[in-house]
Amino acid sequence: MADLRAGDHKSDHYQLLAILARLLWLVHKVTGMPISIERFKEKPDERLNLEDGTPADRISTFLAEHDDRAFTRTEIAARLGIRHRTVGTVLSQLEDEGFVRNKGRHWTIVADAGDPPS
Repeated sequence: MADLRAGDHKSDHYQLLAILARLLWLVHKVTGMPISIERFKEKPDERLNLEDGTPADRISTFLAEHDDRAFTRTEIAARLGIRHRTVGTVLSQLEDEGFVRNKGRHWTIVADAGDPPS
């Protein structure tokens, strides 16, 4: 009986380690990790993904369809069902590309933004 218990404890130990490893991976995935300045300099610029159905496509389409209004990030997130942080990131990228502009907390489509880059 003692051997079985020792085996059970060893199995429990490995299960606990597996759970801990998974939790550490999730924390890293959620919080990210800083990178060296050398890696940052070598990292290519990320292009805005405007493919159908992406958050950038959905947000830009929404703003274009409501070009007579300006919305806060919270309003856009609630109307489209997209996470608030994602909306903020995408709006910043759209602004960098010249598709949207903001005043204070409100965002709107740029009337003469033209076609998105290919």
